[in-house]
Amino acid sequence: MAVLLRVLRISGEEVLALTADEIDELWNTFGTTVKALKQLMLQLPSMQGLSPHRLRLVRDGEVMSDHLDWGENLGLGPLKLDLVVLDFVELTDDQSLRFAEAVQEGRDDEVEELLHMPADPNIEGIWEMLPAATRESISVASRVRIAELLILLGADPRKAANSSGQSPLAVACERQQWDFVKFLLLPQLSLQEAVDVNEADTSGNTPLWFAAQNGGFSIANLLLFAGADRDRANFCGQTPLWIAAREGHLSVVQLLVLAGADRDREDQEVFASPAEVAEKEGHVDIAQLLRTSCLVMSAAVSPIPLRSVSAIWRLSVEAPVGATLVDVAKVSALHH
Repeated sequence: MAVLLRVLRISGEEVLALTADEIDELWNTFGTTVKALKQLMLQLPSMQGLSPHRLRLVRDGEVMSDHLDWGENLGLGPLKLDLVVLDFVELTDDQSLRFAEAVQEGRDDEVEELLHMPADPNIEGIWEMLPAATRESISVASRVRIAELLILLGADPRKAANSSGQSPLAVACERQQWDFVKFLLLPQLSLQEAVDVNEADTSGNTPLWFAAQNGGFSIANLLLFAGADRDRANFCGQTPLWIAAREGHLSVVQLLVLAGADRDREDQEVFASPAEVAEKEGHVDIAQLLRTSCLVMSAAVSPIPLRSVSAIWRLSVEAPVGATLVDVAKVSALHH
């Protein structure tokens, strides 16, 4: 079948060649715009990792707009497009400040405009700016849209977000940014490589440790579902269960025990078990729970199988943010 579209680099190297059937498939999958054609090209092995905003498609000496319908002239015969890959533009101090403010304030259109220059989406500190935004100053939808935009344009969410070595995931867990955590971990996210759910900061604290410290029941659920190590301790020997017990977060303690966390492991500073540190801090209910062989919600304490973790995660997503195991149990009852 005859080739109707060819995309060539300036050097003459062929990047893409599509027949009529392949063009139909492209249109059905991505659409008919120049932006859709770039999306297809970025799936090619030679193009992976590039930001689409670095790409310029040229026809008859004119740069084609992302929103242009590139196939409108196919009826006139085979189409040849030239591909130019631009280097990132170094932002001025004023542009960097504008970029940072646009991210922090949720101005997603302005972020996209600056990235189209094309500015490097891995600008220093960008990932610390994003989760740092409060719910009052930036909507959840805008935060997630900007994060998605940055990732799709080449930003690496695995890079450390701050001087403490915290990943964007850890920062989001510490600040209880449920929607941002969900965005980074859910499987439908098209990342080049998955984020490391167990990546620790310079103190050895993992995302699950931060979720446990701050009572993030729903976030802890999601982290466990994604493969978080329930017993990974920081450099002081504090496990997620230990810190949840010390801070008095009963629902997180219940969840971690159900997941099979070690209830007897002592830290390396005060040499106390989770039950002992809970008792010392006045959390008698948690101390009693950790010292019993049975939980109110389980006949026996044992690691729950993956299918059960999956079910708890699913139910926790449907329950309100900040829900307890009792709340999740109520949601569970609706499914039976």
